[in-house]
Amino acid sequence: MNQKSKKSSMNNFKIERKGVTPVIAVLLLLMMTVAAAGGAWIWMNQLMEEFQEEGEGELDEMDIGISIEDLSCDEKEIDMLLRNSGETAISSAPVDVIIRESATGERYTSLYDADFTEGSTGSYFRENPEGDISNPADVYEYELQIDDEWTEDVTLESATNYEITVRFIDENDYEVRGSCRG
Repeated sequence: MNQKSKKSSMNNFKIERKGVTPVIAVLLLLMMTVAAAGGAWIWMNQLMEEFQEEGEGELDEMDIGISIEDLSCDEKEIDMLLRNSGETAISSAPVDVIIRESATGERYTSLYDADFTEGSTGSYFRENPEGDISNPADVYEYELQIDDEWTEDVTLESATNYEITVRFIDENDYEVRGSCRG
C-alpha cells in the first residue's frame, strides 16, 4: 500500500465526534466547582450563626443568679428574702412556688403563675414595693400566705422540714431552692 492510498482510506473512516469539546468540559467543571463552593459557604455561614446564637444564650444564662438570703415558715406563711445575685434582669412574673416535704420529696402544695411584680395582688405581698426583683444586686422580701389560691389550702406542720422551690419562668426557666421548718 502506498502512502496516498493510506490517506484516502483514513479519510473514509473519519469519525464524527459529537461529544463535549475539552474547552466546554473545563468550563462545566469550573461552574460545578464554583456552585459547590458557594453552597458550602452558605451552609457554613448558617451553621456559624446558629453556634453564635447558642453561645450568646449560654453567656446570658451564666449572668443569671438568684439566691434565697433568708427563709422562714409558719403555719400559713412563708417569709423569704430573695437576692438577684447575677448581672441579668430576672422576670418576676410568672413565678411558681412549690412546697415539698423534705423527708419524702412529695409535693405538699403549690402556687402557679404568681406575679411578684410591683403592685401585684394575690396571696403574697412585697415588703419593698419600690423596686422589682429584676434589678441586679437588689434584695426583695416576700411574705406568702398559704390560702385558697394555692393548689391545696394546707397548714405547714411544726417540726416538719419543707423544701421551697421558687421557679422564675422565662426563656431560661431559672429556679432557686431553700429549706425551712414549719
